[in-house]
Amino acid sequence: MKTTKLILASCLAFLLFASCKQWEVPALLIGKWESKQKVTVRTKEKGKYVFINAPDSILLQFSIDENGNVSGHLGDATLENCTVQKNRGEFGKALNLATDYVIKGNLKGAIFSADPYLTKEISAPFDVKNNKMEGSFFRCLVWICFPLPVWTPVKKNNIPSPHRRRWLPKADG
Repeated sequence: MKTTKLILASCLAFLLFASCKQWEVPALLIGKWESKQKVTVRTKEKGKYVFINAPDSILLQFSIDENGNVSGHLGDATLENCTVQKNRGEFGKALNLATDYVIKGNLKGAIFSADPYLTKEISAPFDVKNNKMEGSFFRCLVWICFPLPVWTPVKKNNIPSPHRRRWLPKADG
């Protein structure tokens, strides 16, 4: 029994330390991204949840730099103090747990005129497939996150990567 516990503890320690190595932002993430999204904001009025839909699709535009900083807009709101981070390692990928990446930070301002929240902590987990991000934006409270839009931004262009010291090819669009 002691041997089993020791082996299990060793495996868990290995997985923990293997996932702690320095992470560089992949070149495929660096650049400008854009899409139009349907957005619904969830609020509570008189003890009941109410869903407020944006009247039209909302423009999502943002850039990711080589340091992992994310800046841009979702409608009239501005992404602030946002970074892209690795969201899972090879072990998580093998088990299909979570997504490859996540953007975390804040959204300042109303997304559209009827949005009652002027500050939102956000989490946006995503994968990249065929030059397109696939994921969701979430407004996070202390212990719970509520979905905003499902998002599928498309890469508009690339910026130079200091790790490659050359310009990356432009995507269509």
